[in-house]
Amino acid sequence: MLKRIRNNKSGQAIVIVMVVAVILLAIGGTVMVFASNNSNNASKQYSGKKAYYAAKSAINVIDSSLQKKDAAPANSLGTQVLNDAIGNAGSDGKTSGTLSAAVTLPSNSAVGSEYSITGTTLSYSGTVSDEGNQLHIVMDEVKVKLTGHYGEDHKYTVTSKYQYNGYVTASGSAITAYNNQTDGWTQEGTEQ
Repeated sequence: MLKRIRNNKSGQAIVIVMVVAVILLAIGGTVMVFASNNSNNASKQYSGKKAYYAAKSAINVIDSSLQKKDAAPANSLGTQVLNDAIGNAGSDGKTSGTLSAAVTLPSNSAVGSEYSITGTTLSYSGTVSDEGNQLHIVMDEVKVKLTGHYGEDHKYTVTSKYQYNGYVTASGSAITAYNNQTDGWTQEGTEQ
């Protein structure tokens, strides 16, 4: 059969070769488009995960500072929030407020200049009651919300919820001592 096609001078062979070439080019083009789209999707998912990890690192930093009661509690975020709650308590003992905070990711979190954290807010509501020489602070809802960014196009917003129940000694609206180390902050969960 190949001899006959080779010996045939009517031009049918070139038509067959052209049809086969067009079919192979169409298949090759489809495969290349599919591979390119798949690569773009994988790249977007990878960048989205990096934004998520930046946001999660920031929540971990906030969680650590919020629950810190030892070494220098006056510098901890938890003490700052409680001081703000004491200062905002009305005559009925109810308190609420919103704080903005700058979050610096730790150097060991392997983040570079392409990562950033924006929109960090902490809102709370609860009660402060005077019980003799100490204050009983109960905050039923404390929310920390922030957005982690990777590059210019990828961001991930995280909200973490906390509660606080504890006794403190305060002078004015500044905590001087935590009276019960077993009470305090509990994390209620993180939403993405």
